[in-house]
Amino acid sequence: MQSSQGQGDVHETVGAYALGILDDAEATAFEAHLATCEWCGQQLDELAGMEPMLAALADLPAAQGTPAIGESLAAR
Repeated sequence: MQSSQGQGDVHETVGAYALGILDDAEATAFEAHLATCEWCGQQLDELAGMEPMLAALADLPAAQGTPAIGESLAAR
């Protein structure tokens, strides 16, 4: 599939597709490309577990930041 922006842009869509953030038209166009592109299929397989991991990270409490080096030295 050739997009008006070039083949590279279609390949960059695999991450957005894996996360489910493409609109219906974009997803349909990418699925047509995916049917003929082994590289995108492999990338999609590698990204398949990404969404649950990101969701799990979103549920973690905010980490307490470490003090800046200057603050740490000033406290001594």
